[in-house]
Amino acid sequence: MKASKIVSLIILVALSGCATGYYTYFWKGNGNAENAMEGCKYQVALHHIPQQQQQPLISECMKSKGFRLYQQYHQ
Repeated sequence: MKASKIVSLIILVALSGCATGYYTYFWKGNGNAENAMEGCKYQVALHHIPQQQQQPLISECMKSKGFRLYQQYHQ
């Protein structure tokens, strides 16, 4: 009986971690992040960069266009 309570507690803690967290987004006061992101993805794709190496390059491209990366907590 005691072991099943411990297992239940572990499962509850693990699942609660899935329900909350942070999400990241790019923002610039007068900029359209969606259009800029598509442009950056296109530029990276032109150079045939492997998938696992694309995200840092896309982030740098967005920063070079004046966007800042933000993290926000959500439940």
